Amino acid sequence: MAALGYGLTPFTAKWQCGGTLISERYVMTAAHCLDYSKEGLPKYVKLGMVNVQKDYSKYVQIQNVQSVLVNPSYNKTGKMNDIGLIMLEKDVQFNMYVLPACLDVEGAMKESRVLATGWGRTEYLGEASPNLLKVTLNIIARKDCNKVFNRPSKYGRLDNSRMCAGDLQGGKDTCQGDSGGPIQTLLQNPYCMYRIVGITSFGLTCGYQWAPAIYTRVFHFVPWIEHIVWSDASY
Repeated sequence: MAALGYGLTPFTAKWQCGGTLISERYVMTAAHCLDYSKEGLPKYVKLGMVNVQKDYSKYVQIQNVQSVLVNPSYNKTGKMNDIGLIMLEKDVQFNMYVLPACLDVEGAMKESRVLATGWGRTEYLGEASPNLLKVTLNIIARKDCNKVFNRPSKYGRLDNSRMCAGDLQGGKDTCQGDSGGPIQTLLQNPYCMYRIVGITSFGLTCGYQWAPAIYTRVFHFVPWIEHIVWSDASY
């Protein structure tokens, strides 16, 4: 899990979006996290911590951002194809707290629940959590999700590039500040415990009944990711 920092120095930066380390040099996040008009582009990526504000243990790494890449099909207004990549200035040093994640390369979602993590707000318009939090969410069927988004809106209807998750009874959700963070499922694999199936994109609110959130499906963009991240090992 990565945190994106916006500001002049890593010690004064605002950590406002999440991301996922996918190689020694690249972090995957939401495209809208790379298009913050107020804060500018992220300048830093922080890895290996639980407390994003105070944790500076020997395992924590702060990397400078070299460049950002937004998916060419990204639609800013409707947050369609909301995925981007961050290229770091130098390679990350892997350790027990900093390792690359496994991506969903199969696309078959057999699970009924997913795990979301982030440092976002704990309630709508509330305070962000300094500590990394997790929540288990139910995958919401497309027909049920489209009931929420069935009226004409800038966000459109759910398609194969996005997934819907939450708790229709309310109380469990992602929120502002969780954007760009991973949505994952558990694997029965000793070498890869979780796979990243989604990226937190947006929601209408946080934790309300019948108000699930929308997540970018990673599988849909694997060819684009592979072309950028692994096409040239020398960077």
